Amino acid sequence: MKKSRFSESQIVAILKEVELGAKVGETCRGHGVSEPTYYKWKSQFSGMTVPHLSQLRELQDEKARLKRMYAELALMHNALKDVVCEALAKALTPQRREMVVQSLMADHGMSQDRACSASGIARSTLRYQPVPRDDCGVITFIQNHMALNPRHGFDLLYDSARHQKQLWGKTVL
Repeated sequence: MKKSRFSESQIVAILKEVELGAKVGETCRGHGVSEPTYYKWKSQFSGMTVPHLSQLRELQDEKARLKRMYAELALMHNALKDVVCEALAKALTPQRREMVVQSLMADHGMSQDRACSASGIARSTLRYQPVPRDDCGVITFIQNHMALNPRHGFDLLYDSARHQKQLWGKTVL
């Protein structure tokens, strides 16, 4: 953006001059400023004094500095989160990941959703309960059938189990 040839204190002085009763056109000609520029300045700086302008400038500079600081911290946070999630995914067992989530919830007061997203795991992994399967019936059926019919392959074995309505995995055939 092009820098103005007038300082902020000069702009405020020109605005004060018009406020004290001078005509806008004469004042603009005297200072070499166009009337639209005057009205633009008036919309930006009306009612301000020089100390207010310096305070405004300081606040704008501080805001810019804080924005840069936040951007750097957000970038660092995302990078570290990626590294931690990658390390968690590779190095920890599901039980350890669950312990990490429980620790985040207990020690830091996080919700389950936030703790799971911070550690990079799905919430459904916490709710999953493995169902123990008892395959003894299937194993004994296979052993008995293969003792009687040693030349049968899987297809004939499966068909025989289906016709006898034997349990096979989680379903009855």
